[in-house]
This record gives sequence, C-alpha cells and structure tokens, in this order.
Amino acid sequence: MAITACLIGLVLPGCDTLVTEVNEITIAGHPTAEFGLDTNSVDSGCVPLTVTFIDKSSGPHDEWSWYFGDGDSSNDTNPTHTYDSASTYTVTLFIRNYEGIDEEPGVDNEVKNRFIIVGTTINSFTASPTVGCQGMEVTFAPIDYGGITEFSWDFGDGSPVSADSNPTHVYDTAGHYSCTLTVTGECGTKVIGYDSLIIVNPCPIARISAKPLYGCQPLTVTFIDSTDYQGADESTISRDWRFAGDSANTDSFQYIFEEPGRYIVTLTASSEGGVSTDTLDDTIVVWGSAFATITADGAVGLIQGCLDSLWLFFVDFEAAIPDSVMIESFDSLVWDFGDGKRSNPNDSMPVKVSHPYDSAGEYTIRLFSYGECNADTAIEHSVVKMVCVSWPFDNSLAGFTVTPDADTAAGIQGYTSDVFTFTDTTPGGMLGRNWNFGDNLSDTGMIVEHQYTDTGTYTVTLTVGNCCTSAEVTETIVIDTMGAWGTFRRYRDETVKR
Repeated sequence: MAITACLIGLVLPGCDTLVTEVNEITIAGHPTAEFGLDTNSVDSGCVPLTVTFIDKSSGPHDEWSWYFGDGDSSNDTNPTHTYDSASTYTVTLFIRNYEGIDEEPGVDNEVKNRFIIVGTTINSFTASPTVGCQGMEVTFAPIDYGGITEFSWDFGDGSPVSADSNPTHVYDTAGHYSCTLTVTGECGTKVIGYDSLIIVNPCPIARISAKPLYGCQPLTVTFIDSTDYQGADESTISRDWRFAGDSANTDSFQYIFEEPGRYIVTLTASSEGGVSTDTLDDTIVVWGSAFATITADGAVGLIQGCLDSLWLFFVDFEAAIPDSVMIESFDSLVWDFGDGKRSNPNDSMPVKVSHPYDSAGEYTIRLFSYGECNADTAIEHSVVKMVCVSWPFDNSLAGFTVTPDADTAAGIQGYTSDVFTFTDTTPGGMLGRNWNFGDNLSDTGMIVEHQYTDTGTYTVTLTVGNCCTSAEVTETIVIDTMGAWGTFRRYRDETVKR
C-alpha cells in the first residue's frame, strides 16, 4: 500500500511519499510483516542518529531479517541501529515461520521507503529541459532529500536566487549555465551543483522571401528560406514549408499556383537553437480570368420598357464579380451600353452604373476590363441583349392590307389559284409580328405571301408589338374554286377591328 505522510518534527516543503509493501491478506498459520519505531525513537535527526525498531508483525514467525538501508542488517527481534551518515534510508523487514515441520516456511516482508532521514541531505536535482533557445522555461526539482527547512537555487545567469522547492526559471540569453542548489536544515547545510547544466542556443528567426507576391494565373512563385539561424550547425537545420495544401523541406523552390485565390504560406524553421515560424497570410494573390455576371435592374434576363414623356428609359446595371476574380487586378472597367455610348472614363471601377436610352431598339451590353491580366476583354462569358426600348403606339392604328383585293359581299374573296400578299400597315417600327392565316400555317415579316390550297372561310390574324405593348387585328377571307366568270366581290365586316 502507498501512504502519503509528512515527517513529524521537520518543516518540509511538501510531503514525501512513504511506500510500504505489506501482505494485506491474513492466512491462518501464515505470518504478516509489520514494523515501527520504539516510542523513544524518532525517524529523523542529525548524525549520529540511533533508532530502535519494533516488530509489530502478526501470525507465527520465528526469524527476523532487518535491512537498515545503509548496508547494515540485523536478525534481532527489535534491533537498535545507529546511522552515521546524512541521507534518506529505506528499511526492510523479512519474517519467517519454521514451526511447520512438514510444510514450506511462511515468509512475509514490509518495505518502507525514505523511512529514516538523517541530517540535512540532498542526493541530486533534475532540470527539464536542459537544451533550448532564448525564452526557454526550465523546471527544477530536488531528488531524494530530507531534513531541509530552506532551499536556495542559483540558476547561473545572474538572476536572483529562488527559495521555492520546485522552481521554474526562464533563460532569455544564449549561453551555458551552471546551476547550484543549497539546502539548509536543523542539521546543517548541503550544496549540490552541476556545470553547464543548461545550454541555451540562439533561436532561429524564421523569415520567408517570395517573389512575385501577385500575378495572373498560372502564377510561378520562387520561395527562399531567409531565416537567421544565428550560427547554428547546418546539420541541425530543418525546414517545413506549408502552402496550397502542399509542402516542401528545401531552402528554396518554385511553385506554380494554378487556381486563382489568396494563399497562406508558412515556414517552420528548426535548429539546435529551437523552432521559429514565419507566415505569409493571404500575401500570395493569384488573379483569375476576368468574369462578371451583368444584371439590369436586378435581373439577368432581357429588360424591356417604354420611353417616357422625355423620350428616356433609365436602366441600372451592376457587375457581380466573383471572389475568384481579384478586383485589384483591374486597372479600369468600361461599360458599353450598345447605343454608341460608354461609361464615364473618369470612373475607373464602375461596378454599378445607371444609363438612359433615348431611342427605341434592342441593345447589347458589354463590360470591358483593362489590366495586367485582362487587356480590353469582355468579362462576361456570353454577350446577350440586355435592353429593349420602344415607344407606345395606338392599338387602333394596327392593321394590314391584302392583295389581290376585291369588294364582295362575303368579304375578301379569292380562289385557290391566288397568291395573296399581306402587308403590315401599323405605323412605327414593330419589333415583333406574327401572321396566322387560319389554315394552321403562319409567317413573320412586314410583307408576306400566302396561298390557300382548300376552299373555305379563313380568319387571318396579325399580332404586332414592341417592348411597350402589342395589338391584334383580323380579316376574313373566303376561298372558292375559280369559276368561268372569273369575278369576285369584297365584303368588309365593319365590326371587325382593323
């Protein structure tokens, strides 16, 4: 079992660990070892220290073997022993039972570590770590000590001594340092020290050199380790580069960044002096191909409308440039509005503009970028008609004519042998028209021709329109087989809108 105990009669910085090995299982006829001190004895004191041990074992036993930790032993039941040297001592008791003639002898033992402390004693101390670079923090700890009331640590770098039992100390300057521990107790003073125990080497100062820092994709960048290793042995130097999901361990190299973006590059430099890291945070910038999504009045598709009373139609344009395209790669942006006008050249980066159109028509919008990677380039992937501008017209003016034309009571009348010509007479330039001849056939254009193959009555419909409005007009045509008389009449239905 393990027992944590403070030594009575001594002022100690903390408690020692008293480890006792004992058979905790009691077996009938088998001895169990246990011992202590006579009431007139103490477990610590100055040299010489005389101690009387008392056997407290249970169970049958008739042989004792005492080991006092200083090389002496005894077979007495309750021996008295004198310690002549300062130290900490582990005491062990073995007991045996030989009363059983036909059985194996019963044996047990108890061990008490650091049970007796004689004088002011210290065996050694540890330091961790012992090698590093400036700023290294070292932890000290005494080993196998006793009878101490005061500690005094000299760290060897000129700093004040420490009275802690387990101090920590930071070494800020490169060098070799000898450390000394002086301990004091009721029985005197002990000094223990080590030469060049702590070795502090100059720390490397990591530094990355990179050129160029920015450019168009693909971008080739040369990296050089410019770390100041402060005279470290070359054989102790190592490098760990991290960038774009890749790595390297040489002093210099080239890397090609294929994709646009901003990149973090890190160099961890190691030497006998320690470890240092330098980071280029978003410093490597790779510009991608020019691209933007153009919207008009917030929409990507065709924008259409009418000229107002001032013969103007305003449209708000915006270029949405994705993150992969670095805006800093552009020297300027220029809008071409498709009507012979461009954006203000004094505005170098107009990602948002408003433009008035003063004439009817369809307009194609382009946005040009100028810069190192994008000289005179349309930065949209496809050119589209973005704006359709028209003027309003009176629907009542929509109409068309038909030839050959004859007045008959049935309306426009003709024969299967006739080829009719249809002409849109709606005033103004229509941007769209559609003819439906009533026989499941259709056509477009301002002037079209059509021939009917079967007799019957057909309704011809013309739909016209522009970006403002639309209108629909109809005519009725009666088709007969050509008769011998070769005449026909035209009939106009006044209820039909022309």
